[in-house]
Amino acid sequence: MLDLERLVKGAQVRLPGDDDVVTLVQVTQGPFWEIVYRDAGGGLDEITLPEAELARISLVSSAGPVRFGGDARRFRLGVEALRIQNMFRHDMAGLAVSNISPLPY
Repeated sequence: MLDLERLVKGAQVRLPGDDDVVTLVQVTQGPFWEIVYRDAGGGLDEITLPEAELARISLVSSAGPVRFGGDARRFRLGVEALRIQNMFRHDMAGLAVSNISPLPY
């Protein structure tokens, strides 16, 4: 999930429906988020998004400081989920070292 505090001037993102990387110039928060950005050619453009669409923005690099104040339990749960998913795809024996019993359904 995108950390909305990282949507600041200078951050590079991919906007919903576009594969090009753009640089944020101004972000205004309200009922709708107004985002002014500069494309790769240097041109300015603007997009207005509802808050529900912000999750589709992918952050490429941020101009702001990286914070490490996340929830450690959620991080651990995510890492464990990825480990189990990869082991299930590539090596079923890898599941044997976890405390999870795979069921046939």
